[in-house]
Amino acid sequence: MDFFEHQEAARRATRKLVFLFALAVVGVVLAVYAAFAIVLIAPTRYQGDGATYALELMTNPDSERQRALGAVDFLFDRPWWDPSLFLSVAVGTALVIGLGGASKAAQISSGGRAVASLLGGRLLAPNSGGLEERRLLNVVEEMALASGVPVPAVYLLAEEPGINAFAAGFSPADAVIGVTRGCVRFLSRDELQGVVAHEFSHILNGDMRLNMRLMAAVFGITMISSIGGAVLRLGFYAPRRRDSNNREGGVGAALLILGALLYIVGCIGVLFGSLIRAAISRQREFLADAASVQFTRNPGGIAGALKKIGGLAQGSRLMAARAAEASHFYFGNGLRESWFNAFATHPPLGERILRIDPDFDGVFPEVTPEDVPESRLAPARTPPRLPTPLNASDFVAGIGVLTNAQIYYAEAMRRSIPKPLLEAAHEPVGACALVFGLLLAEDGAACARQLQDLRARVDVAQFAETERLLPDVRAIDVGLRLPLADVAVQGLRQLSPDQFDVLMPAVDALVWGDQRLDLFEFTLLRLLRRHLEPHFRPAERPAVRYETWEPVLPEALLLLSALAWAGAGGDSGRSTAAFRVGVSQLEAGERRDWPMAAQEECCDLARIDAALGRLCEGSPWLKKNFLLAAATAVMEDREMSLEEGELLRAIADSLGCPVPPFARDEMVR
Repeated sequence: MDFFEHQEAARRATRKLVFLFALAVVGVVLAVYAAFAIVLIAPTRYQGDGATYALELMTNPDSERQRALGAVDFLFDRPWWDPSLFLSVAVGTALVIGLGGASKAAQISSGGRAVASLLGGRLLAPNSGGLEERRLLNVVEEMALASGVPVPAVYLLAEEPGINAFAAGFSPADAVIGVTRGCVRFLSRDELQGVVAHEFSHILNGDMRLNMRLMAAVFGITMISSIGGAVLRLGFYAPRRRDSNNREGGVGAALLILGALLYIVGCIGVLFGSLIRAAISRQREFLADAASVQFTRNPGGIAGALKKIGGLAQGSRLMAARAAEASHFYFGNGLRESWFNAFATHPPLGERILRIDPDFDGVFPEVTPEDVPESRLAPARTPPRLPTPLNASDFVAGIGVLTNAQIYYAEAMRRSIPKPLLEAAHEPVGACALVFGLLLAEDGAACARQLQDLRARVDVAQFAETERLLPDVRAIDVGLRLPLADVAVQGLRQLSPDQFDVLMPAVDALVWGDQRLDLFEFTLLRLLRRHLEPHFRPAERPAVRYETWEPVLPEALLLLSALAWAGAGGDSGRSTAAFRVGVSQLEAGERRDWPMAAQEECCDLARIDAALGRLCEGSPWLKKNFLLAAATAVMEDREMSLEEGELLRAIADSLGCPVPPFARDEMVR
């Protein structure tokens, strides 16, 4: 499957989740109604109430046979169906489940960092000093650069001795990678790379968003057991009354019965939740294992990590009190082994290993801590040549795809970034200075005006750092500018909300200070907005609203016009030819004489942003078709400049479709 087929598979899995969730709600409603009916629809044949007799029957096995028969009579003496009671129970149960799910959804609305905090994770600073932590950060950084997504935040579960990891978030913009202390302590670099590649598969294939929704839905279903426990405790402390035969009954007995029954029903809800998680997540773990092998071309990496899980006494089990809530996120089974394999969120360990290593003999190795010498933090490798896409089909086929060659190339890119710039990108003041430096004009007079305006907008430390780093920023290869910006996103995420509110107006002023917007400036601006605004200003995430071209065709034509004008350098003949060949790829009906937007319309950043926002709500098929048309327009002259490639990457990234970087021979060394 390609990237878009994976996205469509995630949508089908979401629909499956909705269907299973609806079935679970129906089952829980019926079970809750049965609990209330037992307590409230009581016979009147005997003194007292039905709940008293049912309680006595359960707690007094030595009662007279007649009394027992009387209690049984009460169960069947009256009809159980009460429409008004059922309606009340159904509405109440649905509200409890809905509110429970909504509360969990609100709790994790900030994205992956909410899940990491729930599990006790500690955010690793990008310039962390420990060798184990630096090795982990290097691996994640290289994987992000290779796949074309900004580097996700990395959390360490320092109190977890087992070997495990997870990826969480709604999109690459708010994704995090979490790893346990055991993971960084016991795995070699290749094994760690295999685990991280597995988690990047979940990021690229849309699994994370599904897992976040699954977390909220299952939590709602399991709320019934919490309520049952609360009612049960209330029943123990409720006032008791005695009937004429000195038998205890009343509200307390009814609450005890109701609480016990609701708790049992809640356990059924937990069972439903486990089945839903297992039905959706197990096969996706097999796919992520296969993707890890495909990404790294090293089956021994992920297979070695899985074998060490089997050889470690702690295995992959997590100790966090709320580990069960996120059990479907983990690389390995984070809970105790289930007696019933049908409820497990992960396939059996041996089966996963055999799919990767058919020669596995079932013997797990003895696990000892890995030594992490400084020289192995970023091994020097000679990467294979990474070709630039030759046609639009190659470009689309490379979206969301991570290969071993790209990982090696990312290592080479990272080593090519001067050390002062790489260190600056990892902390907030330096990251801001790098962004400013990338946007400052080459022309001396224009740069002086921009610096004067910048001095009035930012604090003294940021301005001084900008001036210090500017010569190094100007000296880097143009092909390293976007990778450097991708790394700088880590440092920018450490800003406070107030500092972010200062950053973006300063960026806008630099972009528009020379009264023109070039391709790189647009690309960098899109990258910053897409990957920082969700972090600082959480908003409703786009859902698929459009399955056909009709409602979004004007937006597609505007973006194709902008690409055509940008690649033609103002030549109307070349831009028209590029536009025509691009729209010929749109599967939007028979008409092909759609008008091309004027050049001044294509320079309206607000319109371009709005068009990208609308297309972002299109189906995976629409996005794939548009990007094929866009790449066709750019490659109409049978070549693609670095600037045009960066612009295509920015547009694809804005649509949630990460594109790996394009190689340049001078950077592969």
